[in-house]
Order: sequence, then C-alpha cells, then structure tokens
Amino acid sequence: MSPEDAEALSLRQATQVLARLLYRDAADIEPDLTFWMLGVDALLGAQFVALLNAACGCDIDVAELDDYPTPAALSRHVATQLTGAPPPRPFAERAVPEPRPVVSAAGRASGKRSDVLSVLREQLAETLCCDVFDIDTEATFRSLGLDPVLGAEFLDFVNGAYGLQARPAVLFDHPSLSALAAHVAASTAALAPGPSAAWTR
Repeated sequence: MSPEDAEALSLRQATQVLARLLYRDAADIEPDLTFWMLGVDALLGAQFVALLNAACGCDIDVAELDDYPTPAALSRHVATQLTGAPPPRPFAERAVPEPRPVVSAAGRASGKRSDVLSVLREQLAETLCCDVFDIDTEATFRSLGLDPVLGAEFLDFVNGAYGLQARPAVLFDHPSLSALAAHVAASTAALAPGPSAAWTR
C-alpha cells in the first residue's frame, strides 16, 4: 500500500469512527479541525482511539491526540504505522503558536474567587447570548450550551483577562463555572510572585 493510499484509508476510517461517536454525518467531519473543536472530550477520545486501532490495525495511544490534534494530522501518523514510513513530526514541533504576551499582576483582573466567578459569569452570559441570571454556576458547561467553538472564545477571554495560558482541557477538568473560577483564582494567586509563570491546565 502506498503512503497516499494508507493516508486516505486512515482518514476515511477516522472520519467514519468520529461520525459514529458524535452522531454526525461523515461528510460533516472537517479533517482540519481539532478534535476538541469537533466535540471530542477525554472520554470520547479514548473511545475514538480504541475504535480506530481496531479498524486500521494500528497501535495509537490516546496521548497522541495531543501531538496530532486533527483527523488529518492523525491519519498521516496512522499511515506511517501501516506503511512503515518515518512518522511525521508532531503538530507541536511543526507549528508553535506565538507566545501570549505576559500580563503583569497589575494588568490582571481581580483574582479573588468571588470576583472571578462574577466576571466569568458575565462573560459566559455574553458568549451564550443569554441573561447573566440564567447562568447556573454549578451547571456543567455542556449543559449550559457551551460547544467547542464557543468554548474556545470563552477560554480566550479567560486567558486574556487573567494572564493565563489555559488549554481547552481545562474546561473538562473544571466543567462548571464555579469549579473553573476556583481554579483560576488559585492559578492567579500562584502567579502573583512571578507573573511570567505559565499555566497550562
């Protein structure tokens, strides 16, 4: 099997597996969108990898979704296992994003938990186009209607307001507004002695 055929087969299998897990049409799966933007959380990611391994006869670890975060990138990686070709470089090595400017302690929003919760609640209401009083701070983001695209927009605000570098996984690790506010407050407190410290989860 040629590398091109292996890649096409891998992408077709990956798309079909994703469509089944996400209850969507295979034609609606954009291969260059990240798994997170497609709606793949940690649990679905583990199921996806298990099904893809069974379908393609490969041996992909779920952690590799971080290195190859789109169906297209992962399919190229799977193709190397099927053909024995050298693996492509992980996504993080090929495209390193510009570092987010460090926000000084003076430039950050207040890191007190109650203040953080109030700010995030207002922003989430704006993101979801609803009244702030409709936001239950204990409800999960998913139940509130925060999809991956809106989640990325909301997370951008959190990072900018508090000088953080949060990854999308933080919305799964801390899945409610209350939990996220507590985590942001703790993280900004940890950053206080050294504003340049990074926060990734």
